[in-house]
Amino acid sequence: MVALRLHRKAYKIICFVALSLVIVFCITISSFNHDSDLSTSSQLKETIADVKNSFQQAGVSDFLKIPSNLVKWGSDKFVSEDSKDASNFIEDELESDKDVSSAKNYGYDYGEQFKKNVETIWKGLFTPIYYIYSVSEDSVDGEPQLLYPTKSDGTLEDYFTEDELAKFDGLLDMTKDYEKMFKTEQQKAKDPIKACFMSLVRNEDLYSILPTIRKIEDRFNKNYHYSYVFFNDIAFTEEFKAKTKRIINPESEVHFVTLPKEMWSYPDFIDLNEAAKTREKMKDIIYGSSESYRHMCRFNSKWFYQHPIMDQFDYYWRIEPDTAIYCDMDYDLFEYMNDNKLVYGFSISLHEYESTIPNLWPATKNFVQQRPHYLNNNNFLKFISEDEGNLFNQCHFWSNFEVVNLNFYRSLQYQLYVEYLDKTGIFFYERAGDAPVHSIAAALFLPKESIKYFDSIAYMHPPYTHCPIDDKVYMKYRCDCKQPDDFTFQGYSCGNQYYDALELEKPDGWESFLNR
Repeated sequence: MVALRLHRKAYKIICFVALSLVIVFCITISSFNHDSDLSTSSQLKETIADVKNSFQQAGVSDFLKIPSNLVKWGSDKFVSEDSKDASNFIEDELESDKDVSSAKNYGYDYGEQFKKNVETIWKGLFTPIYYIYSVSEDSVDGEPQLLYPTKSDGTLEDYFTEDELAKFDGLLDMTKDYEKMFKTEQQKAKDPIKACFMSLVRNEDLYSILPTIRKIEDRFNKNYHYSYVFFNDIAFTEEFKAKTKRIINPESEVHFVTLPKEMWSYPDFIDLNEAAKTREKMKDIIYGSSESYRHMCRFNSKWFYQHPIMDQFDYYWRIEPDTAIYCDMDYDLFEYMNDNKLVYGFSISLHEYESTIPNLWPATKNFVQQRPHYLNNNNFLKFISEDEGNLFNQCHFWSNFEVVNLNFYRSLQYQLYVEYLDKTGIFFYERAGDAPVHSIAAALFLPKESIKYFDSIAYMHPPYTHCPIDDKVYMKYRCDCKQPDDFTFQGYSCGNQYYDALELEKPDGWESFLNR
């Protein structure tokens, strides 16, 4: 009994000593942090609590073990933080900021962005990784920028599991088989170039698409009889079918395709509530509140070339309602592209609304830095970035008119890239358009000489018009557009960047358009 009482007494003493040590430790830590108003503020505690909650909701319980060796934008190697041995990366970062308001926003950026992206991505694609947003030294206007996903030991984590990568086996690898994208004369003799005009169009757009088709037929296709493919998320009416076929040459095949649900619906990894919140936040941006616009952009980025109806075609020319071409084309555009090894053709280029794609470029850099061998050695990076890839200048080709070798979209590089972008939720958690997706991929994965600006194809899509300002071109192709309306060298256009990046001579009089 005496021994038992002594044992209990010793136990109480040990507990008391342990509790005292904990209290002393807490007081010491509090005193140590006293010089930082931020570290002892309720705002900091609230901020860290928000961050912890966001991480935990994303299924990350050991977030305190996030390695301090993280890649920052603008660097091609791991950057060691000052707090290399810190056990809590987030708190250390917050405590370094003396401004409570700034740090609070910083913390919320971590939490909100992490929750928005990881909560869905984690469950949808990735093996366990740390996918973190941070304000780096190279960030713009204090906005958080995407960092590398890493394993808990600090090494890079692939975005895809081996099983997921297996889905891409057999795709054309442009780094090895680029020449296979084009047909030789011998191949064309046995299997001529096949191409189509493709349009994603609604039944109610009938009287807007008819003039577009009429122009295509009169200016070009009356001589070549290429096919048409019309996509719709619902069945086409008999009226739509009859009236479009009536103005297309009978020698051209016409296909009316109702999209399968998979190509016009939310993937299962998208949080519908978060997607709805995004649309509400972006309601003051053009198409920012539109749900159908996002499905359209995702379809045009990821799905159209995967539909079985497109398997028969080598090239496609995208057309849209309320558009027009204004010059005759006395040559076969698709043959011309194949024979000259051109992959991507456009008529109008311009700057994107930066607020619609805040994380497209950071995500792209993640992808490319994980797979740098995908970059073409003779790429067109200069067109989309003026600082060697650190920032995206928002320049892109307007994809409502594009003429493209479909092997590009079917390639390993493009399909893996767009699959990665899709899994980040960028089409629904932002308002990413297919035009910048196509343009960035073309600029990075293709040789710059394969990207062609068709000055001779005068084209209008409201509110912009491309009209050749070179009189020789204008007269040769019997154009009837208004030359003063040409958008190519106006301020919001990226025509100037295109010419400069390729060191091309600009047409006479181009300077007069700069301030329009």
